[in-house]
Amino acid sequence: MELLNIQSQKTLEFEEVKDIISSFSHWSGGREEIHKMQPMDDSGDVYELQNKIRQIQEINTSGDDISVGGFEDLTHIVNAAEKGSSLNAGDFTPVAGNLKIISALKKSLLPWVQMPFIFETVQSLYALPQLLQSIEQVFDESGNIRDRASTDLFEIRESIKNTELAIHSRLSSLLRDMSQQKMFQELLYTIREGRYVVPIKQEFRGIFDGLVLDMSTSGATVFMEPMGIVEHNNMLRQQRAEEKSELDRIIRNLSNAVGRYKRELLQNQNVVSEFDKIHALSLFADKHKCILPMINKSGHLLLKKARHPLLGEKAIPLDLELGKEFYTIVITGPNTGGKTVALKTAGLFTLMGLAAMPLPAEEGTEIPLFSGVFADIGDDQSITQNLSTFSSHMNRIISIVNSCKADSLILLDELGAGTDPREGSAIGIALLEHLTSLGARTIITTHYGELKYFASNHPRACNAAMEFDNKTLLPSYKIITGLPGRSCALTIAGRLGLPEKLISRAEELLSHEYVEMDRMLANIESKEKHLEEELSLHKKYKTEAMNLKEKYEEEMSLIKTEQLEIITDSAAEAELMVTAAKSEIQKILKNFNQRLKTAEKSKNRAAESSNEATESVGKLNEILARLEAFKQKRGVKKTDYETEFKPGDEVFIPSMNKNAVILEIKDDDVLIQINRIKQRLHIWNIKPMAKTAEQTKGQKQNQPDTDIILKKIPASVNLIGLYVDEAIYRLEKYIDEAVAEQLDTFQVVHGRGTGALRSAVHQFLRKNPLVENYRLGESREGSDGVTVVTLK
Repeated sequence: MELLNIQSQKTLEFEEVKDIISSFSHWSGGREEIHKMQPMDDSGDVYELQNKIRQIQEINTSGDDISVGGFEDLTHIVNAAEKGSSLNAGDFTPVAGNLKIISALKKSLLPWVQMPFIFETVQSLYALPQLLQSIEQVFDESGNIRDRASTDLFEIRESIKNTELAIHSRLSSLLRDMSQQKMFQELLYTIREGRYVVPIKQEFRGIFDGLVLDMSTSGATVFMEPMGIVEHNNMLRQQRAEEKSELDRIIRNLSNAVGRYKRELLQNQNVVSEFDKIHALSLFADKHKCILPMINKSGHLLLKKARHPLLGEKAIPLDLELGKEFYTIVITGPNTGGKTVALKTAGLFTLMGLAAMPLPAEEGTEIPLFSGVFADIGDDQSITQNLSTFSSHMNRIISIVNSCKADSLILLDELGAGTDPREGSAIGIALLEHLTSLGARTIITTHYGELKYFASNHPRACNAAMEFDNKTLLPSYKIITGLPGRSCALTIAGRLGLPEKLISRAEELLSHEYVEMDRMLANIESKEKHLEEELSLHKKYKTEAMNLKEKYEEEMSLIKTEQLEIITDSAAEAELMVTAAKSEIQKILKNFNQRLKTAEKSKNRAAESSNEATESVGKLNEILARLEAFKQKRGVKKTDYETEFKPGDEVFIPSMNKNAVILEIKDDDVLIQINRIKQRLHIWNIKPMAKTAEQTKGQKQNQPDTDIILKKIPASVNLIGLYVDEAIYRLEKYIDEAVAEQLDTFQVVHGRGTGALRSAVHQFLRKNPLVENYRLGESREGSDGVTVVTLK
């Protein structure tokens, strides 16, 4: 931000907020990036950073661990390696550690690469598996060089082991020699100057066959190298030299490898720093229940339930609006009533919002794209510079007047204080007239009645009061816009114990108009509070009523569903009964026909045949009676399952709550078409659709909609220039058409821009059951301005 000055940042405690956010960071690079954050003067830049935060927040909700804890700064290591210096053995541990963290991070992010920031992060990170493998081949988990770091090293170390075994064997044999044990100070051997020696008593140094290499401090012991191991010690020293040379060669080669990857290793640090910053911002947002505000260019500042981040749980939500109807707000009220906190909250939220930091507030909060934020808050009187409170304020105000523009936010605490009230008020009014006419957005706090009067009469200014409870003498820290506040000095003094006669005398000294005005304001504040309580109660009852309505509608929906299921079940049961009845009837008729043929051969059985016919008819009547009783019992009406349908009829499908057109009827099987989808259903599942008045008047009946006819659609859908809601609506409609056309893949053209549209498209595609997968386009397809979708 061009006009943001260091003094304003300090006054509004912007750095302290960065400290809070950086506490969620996992490494120093991320913390440095957070402390570099500044308000931006381009809304596109703000939205781009906000979109990154949203993407990380989405991953956070899944519970995936994407932290970079343990990451280290390798700058000095890779710079030394790149210049040809051999690194210390301990330098390779953080290099390997960082590469492991990078590898794990990429693996954790792979399921989320459909999101632009995640895709960009994964693409920009280098896991360098070959370098990691080289380091792990040389060093073990404790940071020691492995024996098999090279073939030569393995052979050298094996030779050293054999030589040491030979020396140990000879020295052990020597110490066990009873004839020489009297010469040993102790029955042990040790090392001096890299050579194995034994401790010999001083009086035997001329007798013992060996070379003196060292002597104890007291002189009572000399450390002598037995002549029998001199050659072995010489050999061991040579082998140690060869080992060191081989180790130096291995370290040098590994250092060169690290130096060759300097660019990749430093790029990893930059990418992880940015990622850690975004991750910390997302964690801060989740922890403090923050939102990402809208950014506007209209100068409209709107805070909804804003909580000052430095106050933590003590913060009382603040509502404030400026820049739409009014350019200037004059906040008045008693001391410790929250005026300064309101002032600081407005300024701090502006800085945070334009730096793309999440705000502890409610959705709907808007931050204007101010070119500058200027704040004169607090008392900076200086003894050394001979500046009074008034002079200090005036110096800062003069600086603000000389620097501010129409699109600036100006915050002035206790305007005009520190001098004669009449002169202070005059200066304050002149300043507010100038700033308001300039078009700057200004918030001031004051106790001066003249400034309240100015705000009441200026068309672009308004008063605001900090609510105060006269009974408890406690502030509510709530802003009441449209009313001037009361200082409540006499009320507070009386409550604190100032004698009544002094309070009365003070009221006498005040003008009658002032006292009446104060009482009137107190009365208005009381009524305002009562109305707000009533409104709050009304909202509570309204919410309860809405909840009851939703519950009622939900239960009605369940009842309708259950009713439909009962009818469907009844229909299925009836179908089984009809089938069984048909089978029974067929058996009766077959038996009857057989008996009839037998009767025809013997005329004497006519009476018997008549009786059998009567019996068969009786059985048929019993079956029909059972069916009728079932229908009445189950409440199945004839229209529920015996309606005559024919191809072309428009019908209603209750289970889908949709209209359809009958294409074909075969027995009880019906082929229907809903939009562009064809489906077979049992005839029990369809209902006739009531005709409209227009249809009755003679519209064409039994004709499918023209939109049911399948049509060819393009293999891409262009969403550029649309709002997110419009774009998602168009995309959803296109996918329905694509499924009907049996399209396998298509392209969504959303452009690059801020990435907001692309992110919304990806979020929609991820949840759409018709989508198999999707990816960003390749360079020939339009790169990240296009998403390629594959349908199931």
